[in-house]
Amino acid sequence: MRHKMVPGSVILLLLTLVVFPLADPVPRQRSNPDTADLSTKESTLEAHGKLPLLFIQNRGQIDSQVAYYVKTSGQTLYLTSEGIVFDLIRYEKTGADDRTEGKAARLVFSLDFIGANSQPAIEGSVRDSVVVSYFIGNDPAKWRTDIPTYRELLYRDIYPGIDLRLYGSGGVLRYDFIVNPGASPDDISLAYSGIEGIEVKHGELVISTAFGELRQSQPYIYQQVNGKEVAVAGGFRLDTDNTHGFYVADYNRSHPLIIDPALVYSTYLGGTLDDYGGNIAVDASGCAYVTGETRSSDFPILNPFQAANAGSKDVFLAKLSAAGSALIYSTYLGAQGLITATV
Repeated sequence: MRHKMVPGSVILLLLTLVVFPLADPVPRQRSNPDTADLSTKESTLEAHGKLPLLFIQNRGQIDSQVAYYVKTSGQTLYLTSEGIVFDLIRYEKTGADDRTEGKAARLVFSLDFIGANSQPAIEGSVRDSVVVSYFIGNDPAKWRTDIPTYRELLYRDIYPGIDLRLYGSGGVLRYDFIVNPGASPDDISLAYSGIEGIEVKHGELVISTAFGELRQSQPYIYQQVNGKEVAVAGGFRLDTDNTHGFYVADYNRSHPLIIDPALVYSTYLGGTLDDYGGNIAVDASGCAYVTGETRSSDFPILNPFQAANAGSKDVFLAKLSAAGSALIYSTYLGAQGLITATV
């Protein structure tokens, strides 16, 4: 059995900062500052919702078995040579008050490539302008900056003559198996581990988990032949246990075949314990100011007003450069019981 990456050994950072380029960050006239600020915040939130799903290259900031990963609110996907690891966090409120801190529940499961190439070439493509920097802990030697991100990821020859392409946006991860001439789609075999079971309902693959049901849409299978898109009949094929593949009707084997289902499914700052982002603001020069709360005693601190945490949970305040690649200052603020901050 191959050694599998254990997400628990990876530092999970719960604060995600996104820097948005602004066409005119400082309006020349403001008749109603409150309205203008609200409009800017709403525009920022709208832009955040339209952000593409980005694959972040691993340059030593997390477990070495991970080649790339995707980080969004409450979920992280780790892309390894053996498969895809899903790490999901869900918060359950403990009271009727929305401000009541909820208990975190975690679900980790994986989609493994069975009988696949153990060392496929994993390549990022369609590089995005966003770069990511990590300021983890208080040792600058361990910080990582200017890490590239990509909008697509390609596993070359994951099976003989078959490539796997991953991409997505709007919180949906999509993947295509590209079956090149001479290859067979029957070679594709995928197994879920850490789940309760799988079944096919109305053409969809339903994955039962402790968090409920996850679904993959019925795959769209097609070819490009003489400049035209030709649909090919097919769907999910259930094998033993939690393993599945695809069944495909006869097709033109002199052209590539595309199998396309969908999995229904940036700068980081933090220490080794729980860190929560509260608010973010951008000044006229594009520098970002971030506030939140932290339990970490090794939160990255630079030029601080308060150099050490004063309680089990403190407020933090940090300023990052306009490019997001440098920490200008960060400090603890407060003591036991002081748990919120706004900017």
